[in-house]
Amino acid sequence: MPEPIMSPSLTLALPVILAVLGGAACLLFDAFARPRTAVAASALGLTAGAIAAGVVVVDGLVNEIAFLDIAYDMFVVGGGFSFLHFVILAIGAIILWAALPVLSETSRGPGQAALLAFTAAASVLLLGALDILTVLLAFEIIAITGYALVAAGGSGAADEAAIKYLVQGALAAAMFVMGLAIMFGLYGGVTDVRILSSFLQQESSEPALAAMVLLFAAFIFKLGGFPFHSWAPDAYETIRPEVGAFVATAPKVSAMSALFMIFFRSFSLDGLPLDALFGAGALGERMVWLVAAVAAMSIVFGNTAALRQSSYTRMLAYSGIAQVGYAVSAMVLSGRAMFHSVFMMVAYAIAAAGAFLVAAAVYRYRSDWDGSIRGLAGIGRERPLLGFSLAVLMFSLTGIPMTAGFMGKYLVFAALAVNGWTWLAILGAIGSAVSFGYYGSVLRWAFFEDAPADETAEMPQDSTLESPCNALTWGATVFVALTLLIGCQPLLMSLDIAARLLDLGFGA
Repeated sequence: MPEPIMSPSLTLALPVILAVLGGAACLLFDAFARPRTAVAASALGLTAGAIAAGVVVVDGLVNEIAFLDIAYDMFVVGGGFSFLHFVILAIGAIILWAALPVLSETSRGPGQAALLAFTAAASVLLLGALDILTVLLAFEIIAITGYALVAAGGSGAADEAAIKYLVQGALAAAMFVMGLAIMFGLYGGVTDVRILSSFLQQESSEPALAAMVLLFAAFIFKLGGFPFHSWAPDAYETIRPEVGAFVATAPKVSAMSALFMIFFRSFSLDGLPLDALFGAGALGERMVWLVAAVAAMSIVFGNTAALRQSSYTRMLAYSGIAQVGYAVSAMVLSGRAMFHSVFMMVAYAIAAAGAFLVAAAVYRYRSDWDGSIRGLAGIGRERPLLGFSLAVLMFSLTGIPMTAGFMGKYLVFAALAVNGWTWLAILGAIGSAVSFGYYGSVLRWAFFEDAPADETAEMPQDSTLESPCNALTWGATVFVALTLLIGCQPLLMSLDIAARLLDLGFGA
């Protein structure tokens, strides 16, 4: 069998190092008043990191290398983990290249580009972490950069949203630390989840269940699921949309993978159902139903609240709560459902990132756009490429066939139905049907309504790719292409390639 092209340590370290170097170079160029070069340096660092991760992925596919190993005795690397490294860094790189003309023209733009690069590096570290303290550290780096990016919106509403995010983030961190404290008291300060796994499988208790509930709650906050969601709508509405395209998407892929890592990869190495972690008795059953309840409430609340929104990005925030519910619902199954759940989050991240870039492009095209769904009136006819991108992305978030969103939801719902959770699968399907009410509203205004005369003012347009509106539009189009490619891939070949790309040690 061929040898891996990189060692386990290098597989993890190189993408992170390149992303951090890009962010550091961004700050350095910004200090010398070179904003365009600064943003480009950050984008280049993420691009190089994505290429480094992609080399490992391609090497594994071509030579059929099952490269899953432990780096620094703290991280699982290779295989599907390298693919997720590539996904996170590539999303960040696409966003920064698309937003280069916008971020380089404002004083805060380079700083936001650097923070985005650091967020991407922390998200990569979070993936596959085998030490709970490392998970906490990565969590807090992502959180701190998130607070700063929201506050960088530059308005009073952005400051208020950042404070709300900070306060709720501090509460989530406290729950995580409290869960760790209980674990320390029970098991003598052990932080390696593999050792904790052996302790839990030998003997479980009410305090152990309480600790895991606290850890689970902290993850749900990071994902923006119900009931720890209230920071998301204000944050997504006030953050610059080109930056929100990353903050609202890629870290969720990382958090979802880490959530499964702690609950299954380490605490249930044989891919047993969640109740096997605490035994088949009352403790395990309670944990399963807690996960099911969080998933169900996220689906119901997210879709119901999104129907009432008039703001485009606020609607995306509430719909994101429902999308998290779809992905989390797979946790009631065995660890082998990780493939379906992570696939779902990757599909969501790609579509949502494109949807935020569409919002950024509209802001550049219509200087007086107030961010409302009604304000999109006629945009699909005035800017055909932008309208096409918006339509495909809304279809993917809804779950229309031939898109990545459909494949993600199909895999999750089918797995739930086959394994006896039919009611949760039906609830998810109903939620997807309801979601077309608000996604369809966006398309109605974009294509079938005319913009009022006083809302047709445009920014000066340039036919070159360098114009901010065009650059952001083409960035959104890249995400559209990825959405269609993933959605059509099963028609061209089986899901074997996707299963191999997302093989995180469980199979499909």
